[in-house]
Amino acid sequence: MIEMEHFRHYVTETEDLGVRKLLATYGATGYGVYWYILEKIYKYPKLEIVMNGRFWEEAKYSLLLGKRKMMKILKEMDDLMLITISGSVIMCNRATTEVALVEAAVARRAKRSKV
Repeated sequence: MIEMEHFRHYVTETEDLGVRKLLATYGATGYGVYWYILEKIYKYPKLEIVMNGRFWEEAKYSLLLGKRKMMKILKEMDDLMLITISGSVIMCNRATTEVALVEAAVARRAKRSKV
């Protein structure tokens, strides 16, 4: 697993149907939570977040949202297939796919440089 320093934010992000629905329901707050969660997911090598006490405390101060409101938004994101919640773990197929593509590109570059 490579360490990601940044990830793609496409200029067409708001054209994604799930993102549009999230915006329609929760506005900028929902969109902010979406990007907050993606940043956290990309930050960790396992590409997942555990919703433990530390997660809720950080989210509370970073987003100024209570746990109940945050859970409503996360549930909506899960329903829209923007993320996957399994028990107390949040994952994202987008992150898994993008990291796999980056790792493949790094491996190809390393292979070419050995030649």
